[in-house]
Amino acid sequence: MCIQLFFYWISFFILLLFTLIKGSFEFHILPILTGALIGILNANGNIQMSKAFEKGPASITSTIIAMNTVIVVIATSLLFPQSIPLTNWIGIIIIILAACIIQYQPNKTAHIEYKLWILSCCLALLSIGTVGVIMKFSTYQHFSMGEMLVSMYGGGAVYLSLLARKEFKKLTALKIEIKIGVY
Repeated sequence: MCIQLFFYWISFFILLLFTLIKGSFEFHILPILTGALIGILNANGNIQMSKAFEKGPASITSTIIAMNTVIVVIATSLLFPQSIPLTNWIGIIIIILAACIIQYQPNKTAHIEYKLWILSCCLALLSIGTVGVIMKFSTYQHFSMGEMLVSMYGGGAVYLSLLARKEFKKLTALKIEIKIGVY
């Protein structure tokens, strides 16, 4: 979490400085709130994905989380003037069924690690999928990309800072994490 935190803060300051020097940062509340929400959801999705990788097999975890594109396709077709052809619906159904079948392990359903793994996979899937839907909304509204990026990294940095308070209190944020986060 600390690596991601430092990455978000450094990215926020670099992008803020760049947009201020370029003169392209404008203060509009809806794009800023939208960008901050994207940052929070993206950071949460990354945290949940890391937890899922710790609890379950990486190949299956990445397959389940990659289904976030299905969320984006379905949600944007419902919210925006787009339609999904029948062949795409068939593909979506196959992807969902494949993810359900590939993760199912009947002899491990009572195991607590399995439940935590599936929960983390689902939370990552929903967070990252929602990011895609909100990004589609922001392009549909023609929000400024600079404003969105600054607020995305700012929102994610604040969110991660709140989550990392315990880490800082325990002094577990090591120099190497700061160095990796900066690069």
